[in-house]
Amino acid sequence: HELMWYANALAELLKIDDLQPQLMDQLSVAETRVTNRLRQASTTWVKAVILTLGGFSLMILVIVTYLMSNIKKETVDLALAIPILVVLIALLLLCGIPLATVAEVFE
Repeated sequence: HELMWYANALAELLKIDDLQPQLMDQLSVAETRVTNRLRQASTTWVKAVILTLGGFSLMILVIVTYLMSNIKKETVDLALAIPILVVLIALLLLCGIPLATVAEVFE
């Protein structure tokens, strides 16, 4: 969202010829704001997402280990374990995508 805002603001500023002397100052201010917001995101919600991903990964590991063990499994156990595994993998992917976006922005 912030990068789109920055790109739109830059496009609008480049259309106005009267602002050329102040253009670099305005772009620097906008770039600093975007950078600060991204850094704030990386210190707040990114940490929570990483901890959540770690928890999901641990639960997935436990379920996969159980499914691969030689213990005789009841049909009810499989009926519960497999859907839970699928949901956990989906949640892992859904939580990881925003994290990958933030990492991509910083590169």
